[in-house]
Amino acid sequence: EKAFAYNHQVRQQLAIAHNLLKEKKKKPVLHAEDEFELLKTLYTSTETTFPHERYRVQLALIMQLAGITGNRPAALLAVRYRHIKVTLLPDPEGGEQPRVLIEIVFHHTKGYLGEKDAYVIPFHALFAAASDYFTVADGRGRNKFGIPDIPNEPCLLLCPHITMLALLLADQAFAAPSLTSPEQLFRLRIAPGQNSCRCL
Repeated sequence: EKAFAYNHQVRQQLAIAHNLLKEKKKKPVLHAEDEFELLKTLYTSTETTFPHERYRVQLALIMQLAGITGNRPAALLAVRYRHIKVTLLPDPEGGEQPRVLIEIVFHHTKGYLGEKDAYVIPFHALFAAASDYFTVADGRGRNKFGIPDIPNEPCLLLCPHITMLALLLADQAFAAPSLTSPEQLFRLRIAPGQNSCRCL
């Protein structure tokens, strides 16, 4: 805590001393069509080989997260399972099956020159559309990014939810080690009187 505060203060002073701009630069946007072509090539190319096919899935997830978060490669590569939270939430439309929300806390983000954008999406809007991904900045070079599940997702190739859950299940990363299949995950229910159930 103290080391972070000191580093932040030093960087702010250097930014002022050297007239560095604190305004956010406009980042180039990777459009969904471009990401689709990249992922399609990744999964179908016979020329792209990996020592283990798991690396192909991990690379796909990094590409998906880069596309929706805009985080730098260092922040994406630093993600570990301890930075991920999986929570079951009630279906806002009253359905019996809970909805799955994945939250990732990104570290090593560039936050010393200025404040990050912070967006808070109301609960009832979380599951409305793919554009409802949301970021909350904590002011310490970290940001939390929420990925709600999208019902009837029109393009599963672009869905980081599927890729992330596949890796979590394959690695038995959930709080209950016996939770190893999508069927088991989607059979879970929220206990009466509770408004959520944390799985990871």
